[in-house]
Amino acid sequence: MGEKIMAELEQLAKGQETSFDVLDAHLGQPTPVSFGPMVVNDTIRSDMGPFKSLPEYRVVYPQTVVQALAVLVAEYNAAFAPLVAANQETDADYRHCFVNGAPINFGVQIDMPALPEAFLALAVSMSVEQVVEILRRRIFEIENSLAMYQLLRRQFARGGISFFESRFADFMDTLRRHTGKPVALLAVTDQKYEAMRSSEFGKSLHDKLPKEELLDISGFDAMFSPDGFSRHLRQNGGESAYALYARTSDPVAVLRDPTVRVGHELLGNNEVRHKVRRDALTFNVDTPTAEPWHRLNDTKMYMPAMGMGVLLPGHVDLTTFLKRSATKEYFEACGVDPEAVIGGQAALRAKPALGTYGCYGHIHGRIGVNKFEGNLNRERQRRGSYILQPELPLLKLVNELDEEDSYIAIDRNFLGWNGNGYDFLGGFRSLMPDKTMEARKGRNHGSKETLWAEVVT
Repeated sequence: MGEKIMAELEQLAKGQETSFDVLDAHLGQPTPVSFGPMVVNDTIRSDMGPFKSLPEYRVVYPQTVVQALAVLVAEYNAAFAPLVAANQETDADYRHCFVNGAPINFGVQIDMPALPEAFLALAVSMSVEQVVEILRRRIFEIENSLAMYQLLRRQFARGGISFFESRFADFMDTLRRHTGKPVALLAVTDQKYEAMRSSEFGKSLHDKLPKEELLDISGFDAMFSPDGFSRHLRQNGGESAYALYARTSDPVAVLRDPTVRVGHELLGNNEVRHKVRRDALTFNVDTPTAEPWHRLNDTKMYMPAMGMGVLLPGHVDLTTFLKRSATKEYFEACGVDPEAVIGGQAALRAKPALGTYGCYGHIHGRIGVNKFEGNLNRERQRRGSYILQPELPLLKLVNELDEEDSYIAIDRNFLGWNGNGYDFLGGFRSLMPDKTMEARKGRNHGSKETLWAEVVT
């Protein structure tokens, strides 16, 4: 492999090879891996468990990759400036989330293809700028809210503490120093509060969750339901004693079917919504009745500004859109022939521009094949505008001891603000068995079938 890597580096330095080939060439073929033993962790309290991990299969990112991700997060922040301006109702909104006048997303999750060992070996000798441009067009999306804290902190504990946990503790202390307040989780709907208790703490609504236990499990100082936060305001003279890490994603029922309606008593109250926004640490607090262009919750509207996707408005004809010069330029910049896209030879991934996370509402396929256009048009009528990307190649990993034991892998990486820039908190490599229905549908997410491996630097 060493001679091949040296040849690729020489070609890249001479500009004789498109940068994407340096990564994509290593994604195309099944890669044998020594996984080591699989361990079932039944100590993490969650209704989603037990969780399976591969403690001996550890992925190490070189500094060039970590620094490139930090550069892209800085661009992500800049792309949020006009989105935040459209979302704000008062000058006090998100007062904690600006540093020197610029918006800051404090904690982010970056979903991307699993980076092959051969590429990571190449990246050691590449410039940060080269890695940035390779990853820019290959990242699926960036999210500005972290979840599943217990899983992230404890799944790969070695000697009592994990790579992620030590860095997450520093991140939380940075938020406390920055705001001068303790930090609380805030669920803005009853459904979200119930889901968080069960999935992230293993608790029913009737179970007690003392502050000491909540802090130990999650790293946060408190957690509020909508009623609990309203009660806190009344008891504290109308002011929040906490900086608020708002969890605003819609319940799963809405993500599956956007026609389902959920009550928004908390954010529907203008006075309370302003107080939530004022102490929020997350750019995701929407007015429930706002027009789409004023919304931030689970937004992907930053992607066109970063060159990570193109925006397909809900009312625009798909074929006409694909023939536009700006659309063609985007696909060319991704290393994809736009005529191959139009002709159905290159696959597309379409995802809702607002209001969803994960794979909810995603449509993937080729023009003219298996009713792709009809499915996308139907979903656009229900969900509005979509983001289009090429269907990106993924890494296939094969157990070197059993070639029938194979997986499709993606990397989920987490970065946190340290007061000046971003620290790499760690990551998870999510391995979905390739024979599962979810893998065949192009979905890779946490499930009882998923294996987790640790990403560190």
